Amino acid sequence: MDLILLKNNIKQKFLLEDEPLVDGPVESDRRRSGALAILYPSTGQTHILLIKRSENLRQHPGQIAFPGGMFEKEDGDFLATALRETEEEIGLPVPRSKVIGRLSSVVTRTGIEINPFVAVLNEEPEYAPDPSEVEEILRVPLAPLFATQRRDTDYPSDKTMFTFQFGKHKIWGATAKILNEIAGQRDAGPS
Repeated sequence: MDLILLKNNIKQKFLLEDEPLVDGPVESDRRRSGALAILYPSTGQTHILLIKRSENLRQHPGQIAFPGGMFEKEDGDFLATALRETEEEIGLPVPRSKVIGRLSSVVTRTGIEINPFVAVLNEEPEYAPDPSEVEEILRVPLAPLFATQRRDTDYPSDKTMFTFQFGKHKIWGATAKILNEIAGQRDAGPS
């Protein structure tokens, strides 16, 4: 999967003039969060960075996710939340200038609204994960990952959800829904 084509496609689809990349002030709501999908080139392929959440976390322990977390009033907007949480969780400061688009919000089974953004880096990032939050960093080539996409039959038939597989890791739920949108399939149905 060509990173330049993917970057242009995301910019074209998700950086709309009537939908600013950064919201205005967000009212404090502990059920809303920001997340960051980080794309980068490595070994001639486009990769995406995912994390395996620590088994010790209260919410979504051990699940595969994007770096991110809960909105805090000091953040001001969801992009600031996504950037702050990415730096806290994996030790990676991502400049706002590297963020190319905002994807559709996704609501988890536990009722948390995730506001995902996409950043494109010029090379594989260096990171220092916080072991209290992140058990493992996954450097995932996109094309092979997208080839594993399957319909998730664990959801009711009125919801079209997907799973992806990366090695021993099953990627499902909100993370899979965000990946599905990155793949360019905006009709994933209700979350």
